[in-house]
Amino acid sequence: MTEVLSTRALNRATLQRQFLLERVQRGVPETIEHLVGMQAQNPLDPYYGLWARLEPFQPETLSALIENRSAVRTALLRATIHLVTANDCLGLDATVRPVSRRTFRSTSFSRDTAGMDIEQLLALGRQLLEAEPMGRAQLGK
Repeated sequence: MTEVLSTRALNRATLQRQFLLERVQRGVPETIEHLVGMQAQNPLDPYYGLWARLEPFQPETLSALIENRSAVRTALLRATIHLVTANDCLGLDATVRPVSRRTFRSTSFSRDTAGMDIEQLLALGRQLLEAEPMGRAQLGK
């Protein structure tokens, strides 16, 4: 017979799984992958989230992962910006891409690019991002 968890027990298990009951000793990339991404609409959000979860947490560790592109901020869940490892980003792409395409078609950016060769536009965007990290406002120019 399977034990049915009470609402409180389920809530506590969820918090434990997300490392929110007590700080743990884990690596930053392993934690990001365990969480399958972290909310990152604001670039500082992952720093706060990791500080709340990890003991010790050195912000420089996350900064280095972002600078060397081992971790990236990208539109992921519900087209909101999340921080994921590069490996997870590549692994999740097949699942996320169809949703991203539908979301793209419903935005003003889609109307602004009507008639353009989207593959050529994406190639140019990739070229710009390979040169240096850029936000949406910078890419929009």
